[in-house]
Amino acid sequence: MEREAGAQRDIDANNGYKDHREHLWRDILETAGAHVGWFEELVPENVAHYTRLRERMEKAGIRGEIAAFLPYLEPKRLYDVVRMDIRRGGFLDNAELARVAARAGAQCVPHNWGSQIGGFMGLHLSRAIASAPAAEDDRSTCGVVIAEGYRFKDGYYTVPDTPGLSLSIDKPLYQRKCAKAEIRLS
Repeated sequence: MEREAGAQRDIDANNGYKDHREHLWRDILETAGAHVGWFEELVPENVAHYTRLRERMEKAGIRGEIAAFLPYLEPKRLYDVVRMDIRRGGFLDNAELARVAARAGAQCVPHNWGSQIGGFMGLHLSRAIASAPAAEDDRSTCGVVIAEGYRFKDGYYTVPDTPGLSLSIDKPLYQRKCAKAEIRLS
């Protein structure tokens, strides 16, 4: 996508401001009144760049949170929201990251993209850990997954407490659509 069109669409920059830091600052100023929840992947991870950006935001009185990862929590918190992929890091690594974030006064919002099950994992983590108050939901679906007890209403999910994330498989559908491509490791 052309850079300006992408900037108009969202604030998940995918490191698109790498060589355009003044455009980044312009966009932050233009959105200051909107009380943006967080800015994500503004520039490639670099402590010096994020230190300057944080100082500039503080001086201007802008309170948009910056989302990313360690070592941006110590010695000075540069990021407000840390994000680890829930499917790669799993529950244990994400829970540990949330604990580290809490000590630094930040939060953890598990990252998920392209996985309905990953979304459910993030919801369960956010239910269990106070410093992980939300989960990324990209509305991916997997036709063979039966998800009982999850409901989305008014911007919030209800999260069931049954074992196995409250998920099961539609076995007849799985047999028709997926079994032929199945690879079994012994």
